Amino acid sequence: MSVDTNTSIDASAAPVPSADGASAIKAPSSVGEYMAAGQQLDEPVTVTAGVEATPVVPDAPRSDVDRLEPEPVGPLKLECGIEIEIVPLKLRETMKLLKIVTRGAGGALEAMIGQLDMEDPAVFAQTLGALILLSIPEAEDEAVDFIQSMVLPANFANLEPQVQIEKLNELAQELLNPELDDVVTIVERIVRRESEDIRNLGKRITTAFQMSRRVGVLPANS
Repeated sequence: MSVDTNTSIDASAAPVPSADGASAIKAPSSVGEYMAAGQQLDEPVTVTAGVEATPVVPDAPRSDVDRLEPEPVGPLKLECGIEIEIVPLKLRETMKLLKIVTRGAGGALEAMIGQLDMEDPAVFAQTLGALILLSIPEAEDEAVDFIQSMVLPANFANLEPQVQIEKLNELAQELLNPELDDVVTIVERIVRRESEDIRNLGKRITTAFQMSRRVGVLPANS
């Protein structure tokens, strides 16, 4: 079933400030939030299978200030010429990312997670990127939902309200069925930015599980 690319997002229902600023509403945190507020999409979105991962080098760990007030990353240019920025990964976006992996990897998930090297940042980033990209063919809807939740038009915060609406509509149309190259580019950039935080979180969770087994809260074979 094809996606109707002529469908427009209802700007009146989306959480974007009005052009005159009279009744300002909090701007969306991503194009996905804007789309969800405007309308629900009934058509499935397809991402072509057969994605190959390329080496990913993680960004340096962020400072405490950057963690408290993270800035978007960008701009990145999509195949169609639209420029976007990557927003910070938070709780909801992390859960969307986990849905890709848990659904897409299937029975191979345990083996693939076992290959994540918590001690080597570069190896961890490359393996995480491969895990996400190789999971997409079996989790295409989850992948598109995740990507939509992670992007905004470039320099979004500094645009005039009416221009925000125009740029959001343009980007929303493109991300109904994104180009495969764009999917790979966006995922790689997210992994570069977030892999160190994910790796450190994984180490903390692993330590917590090991401690729980030692004190008998969890069975030894869990």
